[in-house]
Amino acid sequence: MIDLCKMQLNKIGIIKKFNVSDDIKRRFLDIGIASNVKIKRVLESYNNNMSAYKIMGSLIAIRNKDTKGIKVVYEKI
Repeated sequence: MIDLCKMQLNKIGIIKKFNVSDDIKRRFLDIGIASNVKIKRVLESYNNNMSAYKIMGSLIAIRNKDTKGIKVVYEKI
């Protein structure tokens, strides 16, 4: 498992584990970032402190420091 912010661009991952604070976890759950959900890292900022993720048809930008505790595994093709 790797941190969400360390995923390779344009690879699909499946969220497996949350090691983030309860308030951040609650915000992620509200926008659809939950266990066993597919997510794709599609863009990274110029200074690499933020990434954009495609999840359930939406594109969401999240700071890398907020995604360090979210563990994913790559989807097997």
